[in-house]
Amino acid sequence: MEWVRKDLSNKLSMRGNKAKIMFMEAPHQPNTGEELTYLHEEFMQFLVSLKVLELKFCYKLLNLWVTRENVEKKECLPRNLDVLEIIHCHNLEKLPNELNKLTALRDLGIRYCPKLVWFPEMGVPPMLRTLEVTGCQALECLPNDISSLEHLKIFRSTSLPTSGKLPTTLKNLSIFEGVHFESVSETILQEISKSLEYLWITGFPNPRTLLGSVRNFENLVVLEISYCDRLESFPERGLSAPNLSIFYIYDCPILKSMPDQFQSLTSLTELYITNCPNLEFSNPKTKGDFPPNLTDLSISSCQKLMPLTEWSLHLLTSLRCVVINDVHPELVSFPDFPDNDEYYCGLPATLTSLSIEGLQNLESLSSKGLQNLTSLKELHISKCPKLRSLPNDGLLATLSRLEIEDCPLLKQKCLKDKGEYWHKIADIPRVGTDIPFHF
Repeated sequence: MEWVRKDLSNKLSMRGNKAKIMFMEAPHQPNTGEELTYLHEEFMQFLVSLKVLELKFCYKLLNLWVTRENVEKKECLPRNLDVLEIIHCHNLEKLPNELNKLTALRDLGIRYCPKLVWFPEMGVPPMLRTLEVTGCQALECLPNDISSLEHLKIFRSTSLPTSGKLPTTLKNLSIFEGVHFESVSETILQEISKSLEYLWITGFPNPRTLLGSVRNFENLVVLEISYCDRLESFPERGLSAPNLSIFYIYDCPILKSMPDQFQSLTSLTELYITNCPNLEFSNPKTKGDFPPNLTDLSISSCQKLMPLTEWSLHLLTSLRCVVINDVHPELVSFPDFPDNDEYYCGLPATLTSLSIEGLQNLESLSSKGLQNLTSLKELHISKCPKLRSLPNDGLLATLSRLEIEDCPLLKQKCLKDKGEYWHKIADIPRVGTDIPFHF
């Protein structure tokens, strides 16, 4: 069912006993002066099964409803509403006190409402589980009572409460650019560290102190740190997160080292590091010791990283997937080997997928470095403009997929039935060279 009334379009979709409605002004239609300024009770009263309400691009919306009386007597919104999204409502200044009567509300998202100043004095619904506040620059604080909240995302919005505390039920916290922390206690993470499972910090200049306030992230599973311009190092005692499984860190321009005792993160299985141009990796005493149980490792645009020979990847007996992108600008052969070290093991034999990307001076792939990769199934090579040769002995018989992209010299040699190296790769089931796969 669909209505279009002059410059206002309302969409309603029904599935069984569930319903979703979206109010959205159509900016391409001429202005008739009948924009939505509040929700009309005579229309909303028929939506008794409404589960999801989305208000989007309602630029004239001043309030969700006209008076408190409407809600108390006729309940402008159904009590079983599960999700409420308010997006790009540029004149919305406040939310009504009666919002807390929506006892079934689980998800509340408010995005890009620049005039919104505060949440209702009566608080938010008691069973609210997810709250997202994005692009609400005038907002002064978070709701008072969010004791059941499990997921909180704040982006370009507000200051966290000075006196209040985040709920100890919080499992997922995302702190984004534009959040002001000057008045916040350094112990704010300590208070929720036992429940926190996912932590994402981005655009926060230096989270070192914030992270250092927590002695132990007991249940943290995923940590993501990005766009932290002044993060040079992690807290001195390292990062205590015994259950950390996935660690992302990217766009931290002055970061020089990973946490001390990094190898003690024995639960870590996935590590992704991108665009940290000053990263040398870890404490010189520990050199390149990675957490021992890694299965996936991706390192991109880290030009100062120590040589690959010091990574000790051969010790990672669980490693399956490796991406190496734009590291060691001087690297000519991959993998590189220490001088006069006939026992150097290089990459682990457990590897099933290898991506080599953005090595601008790479000229050849080493037979010695690849011959022990007896489990390798996928090999991806891209953006290596000087790469001109494959191993003399050919590639591994275990390969089922080979991709070569933006490697013009090598590409010519791998053309089907024509290239110099075609006989070396013809038996690989899937081969792609800047064009669809050959089968």
